[in-house]
Amino acid sequence: MSHGTFACNVCCMDGRVQLPLNTYIREQLGSDVYVDTITEPGPERYFIEDAAASKALVAQMLLRVGISLENHGASEVFVSAHDECAGHPDVDRETKIRCVQAYHRGHPEEVAQPPRPQRRSTSRTSATTGLVEALR
Repeated sequence: MSHGTFACNVCCMDGRVQLPLNTYIREQLGSDVYVDTITEPGPERYFIEDAAASKALVAQMLLRVGISLENHGASEVFVSAHDECAGHPDVDRETKIRCVQAYHRGHPEEVAQPPRPQRRSTSRTSATTGLVEALR
């Protein structure tokens, strides 16, 4: 059981992105929102990699998202990527956006298609089947 309003953010562990992302999420949802933060180096890359280790890491991230949704009642889930990422270097920004969007739609093979930016709410029950992106 939680006290307050929560959102969940899956993002890079890079300390430079934490404050700007939390600020962005609070601007979108309200200044009183607490942000549960799940970090991995370049998390968006795992959404399109086919390796067993990547699939296991995605499963762990989704488990953590589930905790945020079930225990804190998070109303939205954000996935973010950033430029100059040490965890996902040598990839342009548009490809990172497509990685997140393709994972959300459940179709990693769509990475080559142009991105369609969006931000949607997610319910507690849908969080284990996909992540919602918010990229700027």
